[in-house]
Amino acid sequence: MEWKEVKLFISSTFNDMHAERDYLVQEVFPELREWCEGRRIRLTDIDLRWGVTREDAESGNTLKTCLNCIDECRPFFLCFLGQRRGWVPDPEKDTDEDVLSYYQGLREKLGKYSITELEIEHAVLAPMVHLLSDHVSSGDRSGALFFLRKDPFENGVLTEAQRKIYTNAADNEDENDRKLAECKDKIVRECVSFHYDCVWDTGKETKELRVLGDVSKGSLTDFSYEGRPLREILLEERKKRILREFPEQTPVAYSDPYDEDAMEQELFVQTAAFGFVGRDAELSYIHSFMESRPEGGSLIIAAPEGTGKTALLAKTCQILRQKGHRVLYRSQGVSDRSVTEREFYLSIGNEAGLFRGTEEEKDRDVQLGSKARISSAFLEELKANG
Repeated sequence: MEWKEVKLFISSTFNDMHAERDYLVQEVFPELREWCEGRRIRLTDIDLRWGVTREDAESGNTLKTCLNCIDECRPFFLCFLGQRRGWVPDPEKDTDEDVLSYYQGLREKLGKYSITELEIEHAVLAPMVHLLSDHVSSGDRSGALFFLRKDPFENGVLTEAQRKIYTNAADNEDENDRKLAECKDKIVRECVSFHYDCVWDTGKETKELRVLGDVSKGSLTDFSYEGRPLREILLEERKKRILREFPEQTPVAYSDPYDEDAMEQELFVQTAAFGFVGRDAELSYIHSFMESRPEGGSLIIAAPEGTGKTALLAKTCQILRQKGHRVLYRSQGVSDRSVTEREFYLSIGNEAGLFRGTEEEKDRDVQLGSKARISSAFLEELKANG
């Protein structure tokens, strides 16, 4: 099977939802990502609490970044709503004319919706169509899930400073409570939603809020839905929607450790090439080098650490495969069987069909010795094998 990609946009207000977002990262996504990889699906979660730069915020591009990412992730959308409506962008200060002209209908919504509400509108309820592209004109709700937090803040457990973070107490509380309730009612009527429970634990700390002082003392924990751990619901529902989108992606069984090694290397290619931009001259040179040497040859790419050599090679691998070339990719240290030259020899030979790696390891009559190396003779064998 070919690899597929799932990009999942995570929507919520920010400072009051750190606990839920951390819960996703620590308790949900590791298992979901492993489940996806077993079906040759690469999962990428888009969490913009770390993705909006200072330059974006200062230039008024925060909203544009959010809406663009939602479009990239369609139809997968995951939203958490608590007791806070969130920031309402100012039509004059928080966006620019380019953004307004890019999304039809945005101008009429600015000043009336919070940024989280705009994300929900654009994702599933009333998408704002790109004026410069043939984008969807109606929401695709097949991959959208909403989790609505029941109020855990009773009996004055929050300080006044914390109430301004976790509720609408900071500004126009009654009005924002009303509009938040209207938004939740619409979600419940039109989308798949779950009202979940959690506990406010004063013995824990929300480390992301340390810069704000004492408001970090306390955190939400024990997430559940109807007596079950919330992670179980998240995993069940998200898997269901991924399979609905990619029914052909069935579990891949690996009877040979070298087959699994090849899968791990392929996953690394997909990850390393994700988000690759530019380097057109280098890509063109590499392709020209290969096309001009049908008899074979070696190309060495050298550059300082951290300048993108691995991403360049991974992208090159993808492009060459799209052009019909057979490419065997290996990166040292990426998988358990890519550390020594002997392991490289067995893994590549196995994928190329020269032999089965496990047979080479088990056959006592085979004297690997100097044979188990990436020699010119071995490369000739690979070439002869197509």
